[in-house]
Amino acid sequence: MDKLYQATPNGYCGDEDNGQTSAWYVFSSLGFYSVCPTSDQYVVGAPLFKQARINLENGKKVCIDAPANGTSSFYVKNMEVNGEVYSKNYLTYDELMKGMKIVLI
Repeated sequence: MDKLYQATPNGYCGDEDNGQTSAWYVFSSLGFYSVCPTSDQYVVGAPLFKQARINLENGKKVCIDAPANGTSSFYVKNMEVNGEVYSKNYLTYDELMKGMKIVLI
């Protein structure tokens, strides 16, 4: 994300898809993204930020904390959702829409 996407006229690699690349970048920078549009699963990855908050339209919130995040931390070693160890490598749409607190270590 920090090599192929930059704030320049040619900063979005492959940006001929009318914004889909931008949507992927936004999701990936939050730490999850949709791999397949026909699935309700969002694969977890390392976010760009140490902390992010998403206010959902239904009034719920998704809180993402990655306190150890940094330029040398490319991988998620452990994950907690709502205070419990979470062993899947994806989140579902329904889970996200209920609101959650995600801690990525």
